[in-house]
Amino acid sequence: MSDTVYPRRNLPPRRQTHYEDLGLVSGQDNSIGEEELKEKMTHYLRQGPIKALARIFHQHTCPGDWLEATNASLTTVMQAYYQNGAAAEYWTQTASTLLATIRFRWESCLLADQIVGLIGLPVPENTICAMWDQQQWAQVRGQGFMVWQWMGTFQEMCGGRAELLPRLGNQGGEFRRPWLYVLAALWEWDKSDAEVAGATQRIMRHLAAVRRFNHMSVGRVLPPRGNDTVPR
Repeated sequence: MSDTVYPRRNLPPRRQTHYEDLGLVSGQDNSIGEEELKEKMTHYLRQGPIKALARIFHQHTCPGDWLEATNASLTTVMQAYYQNGAAAEYWTQTASTLLATIRFRWESCLLADQIVGLIGLPVPENTICAMWDQQQWAQVRGQGFMVWQWMGTFQEMCGGRAELLPRLGNQGGEFRRPWLYVLAALWEWDKSDAEVAGATQRIMRHLAAVRRFNHMSVGRVLPPRGNDTVPR
């Protein structure tokens, strides 16, 4: 066997893939902050690819929700799509549904953030709705929350739904997170019933304005800001 040592080739540095640039490769430290999440979600909702959108939404939002039985089907389809999805007709249809569902859920979370800021409510766990860990919050701050009298009242005010806005048929199943987030903020506010009633009336007026926009722009929860690239 020859003892000759051959010099290494002077190769250019390997260029990162699109997914590596965005920290979406399995095995990397994929933890991201709120602003980075907003930037990436805004980018992918506007420009795609939907695979990257589905991956980041599944891996970095809605902690605890993906383990719930009501989300089992969506979780399975979403993972299968961003891990294995091909250009077949089935996945083309799936991509369209996933895009509509993710957009609705993401913008509903932004709407909840908007409402909390508008009313001047405490921010649950000091984090945005999409990254709020409801189970952790309930253990620390939410004892008695699920039997609070305003749960039923607020649901009636929202048309009998545990959601801020109604969904279209292609926007997935029930999504309670934004509704619960706003209620959690009202709970932490810890004001009199009269003050909570006044706040919920302001919320209803705001939601009515958002619904009027929805009639003009089907499939959107919030109007685009500027060129739709600036995180709300």
